Amino acid sequence: MASIPSDSVTLVRHYQAHRGDFDRPARAVLVMLMLGDRRSADSVARVFRVPGEAESLAFRAQRSGVNYTHMVTAATDSEMYARSLAVGAGGVSGPDSLASGWRVFRVLSTTPRTTQPFGAVREQVQQAWYEQESERRVRALLDQLQRSARLERNDKALRGIVLAAAGARR
Repeated sequence: MASIPSDSVTLVRHYQAHRGDFDRPARAVLVMLMLGDRRSADSVARVFRVPGEAESLAFRAQRSGVNYTHMVTAATDSEMYARSLAVGAGGVSGPDSLASGWRVFRVLSTTPRTTQPFGAVREQVQQAWYEQESERRVRALLDQLQRSARLERNDKALRGIVLAAAGARR
């Protein structure tokens, strides 16, 4: 690792060549509740449709140590993310019947994929650079070793091993 250059110029060059790898993914922020019965879920869905009520509930819950706010991306939960986009910011979905009960959620916001400046992702860029460069160096070393390796076939020893194994199976 010490021989891998990690100066700012090298890292910025790597960042510029792979800028999309460091983007903040598109995401949706939700207030989501799981409830035990349909009646409760219907009631919560009505409350969520009132502007500000879902946010207020989430805030009060957060103060008491419970978190009803969830962030989803296409990578973390593609189905829920697509559903959030379809509902749109401010929209309410549910109640949805699931194996574990009934789900209701309100979409607080949707944010598109955004490019992050180098300064905000410098550590991730450095880690990605180290991984890529060390992989390249190990591969080059293995290729060089493979080219320089000399294999000799010892037919007499190989025949002895095969015959000994055949004798042991009898």
